Amino acid sequence: MGKALTERLIANQDSLNTFVQGRVSVIIPTYNYRQFVLDAIESALSQSVSDLEIIVVDDGSTDDTSNVIGPYKNRIKYIYQKNAGLSEARNTGIANSTGEFMQFLDADDILGKDSIHYQLKCFKHNPDVHMAICRNKLFEKTGPDGKPVTFGSWNLFRGNLDLHLYYLNIAPPHAFLFRREAILETGWFDPQL
Repeated sequence: MGKALTERLIANQDSLNTFVQGRVSVIIPTYNYRQFVLDAIESALSQSVSDLEIIVVDDGSTDDTSNVIGPYKNRIKYIYQKNAGLSEARNTGIANSTGEFMQFLDADDILGKDSIHYQLKCFKHNPDVHMAICRNKLFEKTGPDGKPVTFGSWNLFRGNLDLHLYYLNIAPPHAFLFRREAILETGWFDPQL
């Protein structure tokens, strides 16, 4: 963990242990992704969740990301920081979040309709579970209707998950919804990666 982030976390330690029950914090790191970030924000805003906090961490973009996001700044938390990399941007989002649950959404990805709603249902029916995962579709562009044109999906394996995870990812970060305590207990994103 970088020195600046460590200092920020120590200063915010009490706030990290407090949260708003039921709230979902969607953390969107971005770096020069002005052409994608609005779709990510819109997909988060369109979730059918009653208490949603969207945190966009601009990791030192040199394009006009800040201006593009401008109209949304009254509906999201916007944090600009000196470029420190994706892991530090995610960590900044964690340090500034207030949700009981955390969703990581890269600026060039979008959430499926009601995906957070269904993951929260999983948590409700399984109170001992700390992470819920959903299926994902791969896309490179959107069609004239604005919907993604898919060309495949990530496979969710059921066999020996531990062995599979040793060799491969099972899904991108935005497929997972975490309980806050799981993120705080297992550690932060490694800025060296």
